[in-house]
Amino acid sequence: MVTKTIDKRINIKDLAKILNVSTATISRAFNNKPGVSQKLKKEILKKSKQLDYYPSSIARNFATTSTDTIGVVIPHRAESIFSDYFTPEVLSGIEDITNKIDYNLQIITSQKIIEEELSYIRILKEKKVDGLILMGLITGTKSFLKLEDSNLPYITIGKSTKNQKGSFVDLDHFKAAEIIVEHLVEQHKRKKIYLITGFSKFLCYENYINGYKSALMKYNLPFDNSQVKEGNTDEKDGYLLMKDFLDCGNIPDAVITSSDAMAIGAIEAINEKRLKVPEDIAVTGFCDFKLIAKYLQPPLTTIRQPNYEMGKLSAQTLINIIKGENQNLHQILLQPQLVIRHSCGCKQDTVK
Repeated sequence: MVTKTIDKRINIKDLAKILNVSTATISRAFNNKPGVSQKLKKEILKKSKQLDYYPSSIARNFATTSTDTIGVVIPHRAESIFSDYFTPEVLSGIEDITNKIDYNLQIITSQKIIEEELSYIRILKEKKVDGLILMGLITGTKSFLKLEDSNLPYITIGKSTKNQKGSFVDLDHFKAAEIIVEHLVEQHKRKKIYLITGFSKFLCYENYINGYKSALMKYNLPFDNSQVKEGNTDEKDGYLLMKDFLDCGNIPDAVITSSDAMAIGAIEAINEKRLKVPEDIAVTGFCDFKLIAKYLQPPLTTIRQPNYEMGKLSAQTLINIIKGENQNLHQILLQPQLVIRHSCGCKQDTVK
């Protein structure tokens, strides 16, 4: 679990004290008034950028100087964002909204957003966008907490902190894990249910793990940490993590995963051991990417996540915030649906 540390947002008095100047000098430097040398002005602006300090007048400029552009921040390398099923569908939903109202869309990708804690406030200022949609956030980073304390327009897809102050669109991952375990236990009498999931430094997967544990406890099923393996939510890690279970002789009768891609990799590893899905091991996914899940052999039981709708909701909500049409807090928690196919042991397709 990632520990959250909340930084006090720096103000003009703090900056003046650090630089050993008066608050009036800081104000003159930002407003380009006489009485401040170019050298000192440069030093003030440099230090303010390092500390993510911007006067309230600059924050107000975001609302009054429109670029008709929103930015989507994805903290991964550009070549990796289309390797999953989630991101392209979300972007499609965002784009459909921006196209309807003639807004531009700027996709901002960089691994440095995570590695170097790049400031979201800096991104807003330097990329010249009216607001940000943030995806794939690690729980409670300093950069996000500073953005949360600002009055700048943003929305996240997926919560970044348990008590997030700002707007978000998310799926109830805790509930998703609960309903999968419930189905496997009540309908198929599975008792040795293991979990292959994304990294718990992301709040959605931490919630997924906690929902899984809660469901096991409800049915008095045993749990220890060896039943959970974390990795990237792609086919490769699904295969490798499932192979770890099987190579250790640690063979479950069911495995739930946090992506359809992971489920595909897990099924491949199971097949290599000449075990059968679902007869020996039931497998479930997460997303319901229809071009894959429905036509996999066996067809994949999975959680349906409304990726396209999440993109549309996030874009429309952010644009409303930017335009001042609705300044209320928007925290949208969507409910999961279990799409039942054959990989869990069922014979008929249903949605629950």
